[in-house]
Amino acid sequence: MLLKIDEIKAKLDEKFLPLEPVITGLRMVDSSMNEDILNDLERSLGTSFPFPFRKLLLQYDFGRLTIGPVVFGTTGDYDKILNKYNLSEETKWWRGGSHSKEVIMIANSDPYAICLNCTSGEVLAFLHEKDLKNSVSISSCFDKFISGIGTVFFKRLEIEDRTKLVSEVVLETESKDLMFWSYLAE
Repeated sequence: MLLKIDEIKAKLDEKFLPLEPVITGLRMVDSSMNEDILNDLERSLGTSFPFPFRKLLLQYDFGRLTIGPVVFGTTGDYDKILNKYNLSEETKWWRGGSHSKEVIMIANSDPYAICLNCTSGEVLAFLHEKDLKNSVSISSCFDKFISGIGTVFFKRLEIEDRTKLVSEVVLETESKDLMFWSYLAE
């Protein structure tokens, strides 16, 4: 039931390519990130990325990507965006003290912060006014997360029963949370 990533890419191209160059950042375009940049990013963050995350970062430019209400980056240079999210005092999403290198923030969605557990590969979400202790697993891995947000973005307008859509996405992403996906389906 989840759309495959290449299907999401094709649908984003169909919907948003005609709007370029006036509106950009809404399509999955080729990445300029290479293994050296990715290795440097892992070193700077003090972690190793799970394979699905690495693979997609090398394939697509997340520095200029928004899918539905989930914003990965708007300025390009996703490596700089991740460093800012996870090392900067101004974005201190972990709320005081130091934070575990095991979990990094990878995207934003009003009202959610989206994080990746680099050990388990799980994608987590928590409300911005809360903290990581209040996070829930919204996907068992990054590629299922991308498939989930793309599926909800496109199918929510095609399907009358959004509750059923949300239930299917929760099941297929192996999410432990209904609220996040329900929010996306609104």
